[in-house]
Amino acid sequence: MFEADPDFIKYLSLVLSNQGLEVHLRQVAGLTLKAQLDKDFCAIPMTSTYYIQGHLQRAFHDADATVRKTVANVMAVIMAQGGFNVWQDLPRFLTDNVRGYPEQGELVLTSIETLAFIVEDCTLHDSDEYALVVEYMFNPVCALIQRPASQTYTPLDMKIKSAALNTVNMLLMTGTESVT
Repeated sequence: MFEADPDFIKYLSLVLSNQGLEVHLRQVAGLTLKAQLDKDFCAIPMTSTYYIQGHLQRAFHDADATVRKTVANVMAVIMAQGGFNVWQDLPRFLTDNVRGYPEQGELVLTSIETLAFIVEDCTLHDSDEYALVVEYMFNPVCALIQRPASQTYTPLDMKIKSAALNTVNMLLMTGTESVT
């Protein structure tokens, strides 16, 4: 592999976000990017990380579910490896996607699952900035659980509700005052 080569890492993010390429090529690029970030995150310059983040945010709205899932996994690795301060606006970006329910159900599901990974794995849970983000995401996530009982639920609705419950549990376990 190209150990900690920032150009290679950036290229992988470019391939992953390129909707003109075949999905299987993008998938391989994304999985390779995830492995490289997991292995060499500390050796990657922040300018390269910011470049990757921009491509990931664009690719997160991809029409293909496998691409979105791969992008979500790469996002979670960045947060797990670098901590909350490396990508402070990612939880807000994901929370804003959650607000797209029910029109964008698949995107909402991927967003809520990614939020759960981040809340579980992210370091610096006791920072003031993190507390503000937890407060920002708590109500929209709870709203996914508190839908009217009279409404008909699809299997996707049930997955979203389950993922939202999991995320709320994770948020409660952080012990942040705004959610307890």
